Amino acid sequence: MISSGDHPYSGSVGLIDALTPLVVFADGEGNAQFRQYSGAGDLNDETSWTPAQDIGQGWYMNLAGGLSGLFLKALTAANTLEVRRFDGVTFGPGVPIPEGTGELPQSHMTQDATGRLHAVWPRIAVDGTRVYYATSRDGATWNSQLMLTSPNSVGNMYAAFASDRIGVTAWEGPSQSIRVLPVVPTQLN
Repeated sequence: MISSGDHPYSGSVGLIDALTPLVVFADGEGNAQFRQYSGAGDLNDETSWTPAQDIGQGWYMNLAGGLSGLFLKALTAANTLEVRRFDGVTFGPGVPIPEGTGELPQSHMTQDATGRLHAVWPRIAVDGTRVYYATSRDGATWNSQLMLTSPNSVGNMYAAFASDRIGVTAWEGPSQSIRVLPVVPTQLN
């Protein structure tokens, strides 16, 4: 297991390049760290990875790698979504996603084949559970939109997108049902 021993939560793995995985994880207080594969040795041997590096606060993290680089989506201490780019050494400062509040442990971010980032998340409101979508070309400038208001619960969201920026998001609904929604961005940056 590749971790730092005392940071067993919120693990995610992403690729810096085709041969270099990077993992993130946090402790119970949301103190996040990362390690990257050194490029030599067995991937399952902890000594083949760099020592754990502190990267600040982060909960419910996920990594999205691809043509535009490696990006980290995390829930902040202020209960908002932010995205940080890996610069080859560490993760840069966080950029908030507009409208990025709600049931953020259920959120997900991915990168399509052209390098565009896509994020989805739910937010409970008086009229139901709202499903939001945001997209960014560079991880610094985001456009967000409301996609759907559902009378049902929305949990464990995931998304996937084709190179034409058309995608799908899926989530767990009531009674462990799976719901799927096509995603067609109305605004691109």
